[in-house]
Amino acid sequence: MQNSATFRSGRMSLSGIFIWVFVVLLQASCSRTSSDYPTAVNGVLDADQLFSREQVSLYLDGEWEFFPNQLIPPAGIAQHTSEHTLVSPSFWPQEFNGESISYATYRLRIVNHNLPSVFSIRNHQMFSAFRLYLNGEEVLANGKVAANREEEVACYHPRTVSVHSVADTLDFILHVSNHNYRMGGIAESL
Repeated sequence: MQNSATFRSGRMSLSGIFIWVFVVLLQASCSRTSSDYPTAVNGVLDADQLFSREQVSLYLDGEWEFFPNQLIPPAGIAQHTSEHTLVSPSFWPQEFNGESISYATYRLRIVNHNLPSVFSIRNHQMFSAFRLYLNGEEVLANGKVAANREEEVACYHPRTVSVHSVADTLDFILHVSNHNYRMGGIAESL
């Protein structure tokens, strides 16, 4: 009797190891690599060929134009040229040119995207309030973005929204403010 219990226990351990190895291999085969996806350079993401290869996701990773301590309205972004880029996803630096950062405007343009006219955008972690605009229209938001602590409303609510655009170039403007936490910015891929 004791031998059969030991045998069953050993079988269960082997089964557990098999399941663990299977899950690890599955995750590795499903994970994206930097060579699989385009990344933005100087605020422009060229997604040519991405959807012709039957990809289903586009990550808005890479160098976004970065305007620290500025909340530039989407209608006025064309009059601004950024001297800075910031890689996304990442937290913004504690100081930038000797100045502490509490809010910022990011800009990313996607060209040659071949996206369908209706697609979805998903946010993960963004600290601590944000507004995302696509071609001038607000499409996703959490909390209330503000230039000061008194007016900001921090919020963490991941979600997915469907948007519609037939534009050849997608112009994303992102306002982020963070007066409540030590680190601010885009913590995970959009």
